[in-house]
Amino acid sequence: IDQAKEKLEKELNQYLTNISVRVRFVANKITVLGEVQRPGNITFYDEKITIFDALGYAGDVADYGDKTKLTLIREKDGNITYHYLDMTNKNIVQSDYYYLQPNDVLIVNPIRQKYTTLRDRSWIYAIASAVSTLSTSISIYTTFVKNNKSNTP
Repeated sequence: IDQAKEKLEKELNQYLTNISVRVRFVANKITVLGEVQRPGNITFYDEKITIFDALGYAGDVADYGDKTKLTLIREKDGNITYHYLDMTNKNIVQSDYYYLQPNDVLIVNPIRQKYTTLRDRSWIYAIASAVSTLSTSISIYTTFVKNNKSNTP
């Protein structure tokens, strides 16, 4: 951005005096997916956006999000690379991936407990389904028996 600003000012100074040029990014986007409060595309207008900014825009990591296992997908020169990040590591700010680039995809992976919790709750859903089926069957049977008895001479 600074180089573009300097070049434009230099070129325009040939035709105008007291030139002031402002150059900025227009509508860059990144995508934040996985265990965040508001997954989706994030549009930003700044030159840089940090991982912390992106998570803040996405409503922060959700209850089942693993801050130690984020996946950053970046395309550069037609090659897609995957980078695994730990947000609890204080050295993240010195990482080459601290600042996100346009079109990066940041995925917050779930903690293992999410799968355990969902698996442990599956029996509750099975019982609820069985009770619901049983009560519906009793209701139909009762209605059918009552209708047959009332129609019998």
